Amino acid sequence: MNIPTVNDNSPLSEEKWFVLYTAPRAEKVVYKYLLERQYKAYLPISRSLSIWKNRQKKMIERPLFSSYVFAKTLEKELYKITHIPKVLTYLRIGSKPSTISEDEIAQIREITTKGSELTLEPELIVGEKVRINDGPFSGFVGILTTQNGKSRFGIQLKGLNHTVFVELTTCNLERVN
Repeated sequence: MNIPTVNDNSPLSEEKWFVLYTAPRAEKVVYKYLLERQYKAYLPISRSLSIWKNRQKKMIERPLFSSYVFAKTLEKELYKITHIPKVLTYLRIGSKPSTISEDEIAQIREITTKGSELTLEPELIVGEKVRINDGPFSGFVGILTTQNGKSRFGIQLKGLNHTVFVELTTCNLERVN
């Protein structure tokens, strides 16, 4: 009788970096739980200077990716990990767990250790409703468009059936829900 053996070189027996989705503001707790359970984990931290109303300055540490923690483990361990408190699930692409390469993790580590203030910008989509948050047009709400590779902000004038456009960089825009 042939007994099936596990091939140690199979993709399921290789440790990979998986992306865990946590409860809101629970990244540090999940990271701690993972380390306590002997998992390899990584929580990229962004440091930024905050100035309070009383002019007090304080360096604040926040997770770079809100609600995400990285865990290096075997794919078969993901089910166990989802039972750790505050871990909601893991990211998937289709039916397969989403992974991050070792090189990408190394790049994130390198960026976060440089000491510069980091910000993560959500990708804005053409046709999306956005608000200008800086400059002379601050507070205006309109539609994001592109023309010749440049980001343009459009204010629809429905009564005239026209749209007025201004060229802006997307770093001055924020998504409106």
